[in-house]
Amino acid sequence: MKTIGIDVGGTTIKGSRFDEFGKEEVSASIRTEKQDFSIFVNNMFSLIGKLIDPEVKGIGIVSAGDINADHESYGNVINIPCLKERSLGKEIEKKFNLPVYIENDAVGALVGEASLRKEKNIEMLTFGTGIGSACLIDGKPYHGDPYDFGHVALSRNGYKCKCGKRGCSEVYLSAIALWKLACKRYRHNIEVTELMDAYRNGDRLAHSIIDEYSFLLNKLLGIIDKKLAPEVIILGGGLMGSSDVFKEHIKKYNAKIEFAVMGNKAGALGASILIRRELENGRKVN
Repeated sequence: MKTIGIDVGGTTIKGSRFDEFGKEEVSASIRTEKQDFSIFVNNMFSLIGKLIDPEVKGIGIVSAGDINADHESYGNVINIPCLKERSLGKEIEKKFNLPVYIENDAVGALVGEASLRKEKNIEMLTFGTGIGSACLIDGKPYHGDPYDFGHVALSRNGYKCKCGKRGCSEVYLSAIALWKLACKRYRHNIEVTELMDAYRNGDRLAHSIIDEYSFLLNKLLGIIDKKLAPEVIILGGGLMGSSDVFKEHIKKYNAKIEFAVMGNKAGALGASILIRRELENGRKVN
C-alpha cells in the first residue's frame, strides 16, 4: 500500500510518495500560496499529480493551524490565511478519489521522528517561523491545549503574541524572535545563519545573544520536563539545525534532550504514516 505524505510550510509545500515499507520513492515541492484558496488548491493538485501512481491508496497532509476533528478542514490558520475555515481534504478527495487525512505539522514531525525511536513518551518542539509543539503519551500523539508549549508564558506581561496572550515562548524562542533580537543587539540586519557563524567564530556579542536566548529555552524545557515527564524532548525545525551552537547551553533534565535527525523530511514521512494508520482503521473517501 503506497501513500503520499505532504508537509505544508509557510513558504514551500513538500511532498513524497512512500512505498508499503515507508521508503521514499519520489519527492517534489511547490510554493505555498497564502491568500487565494483556489490557487492554493490548484498548486496542491499539481504537486500531487507529480507524486501519484495507481498504487497510492491515501494522502496525508500536515500543516500549521487548527485542524478540525474531521481531519479534513481547518479552523484558524495564522500563517496561511486562505486555509481558514476551509475543507482542503474534501477538495483533494473529489479530485483524486482518495482518502485524505490532515493533521498539525508538529504532530507530523513528531510521528516522523518517533518512527526511528523506541520511546513512547516524547515531546517535540519545532523552531521555525513559530514554535510547533506535539507530544506522544503512551504512543498516542497529542497537540493543542494543554500540550501547546509554543504558547507557554515565559515572561509575565511580556511581548504580545499573535495568539492574543503575552509572554508566549513563541515570541521569544522562534527563529523570527531570535532574528529580531540579533538585529536589535547588532543595530543592523543580521540573518540567523550569520549569527550562528559569528558565534562559531567566537564573536562576543553573538555569544551574549545565544546566552540570552538559551536562558529562556532552558526555562521552557524545565516547564515541559516537570509537567509531562517525557522520556525525551526532541528539538527540531530549521533553527535547531544549528545543534552544535545550542547543545552546549542546554542543562540537564530528567528527560533526555536530543535534536531531530530527519530535518525537513520528518513532516512528509509523518503525514504518510498517519494516513496509513487511518487506512488500516478503515478510513474511506467521505
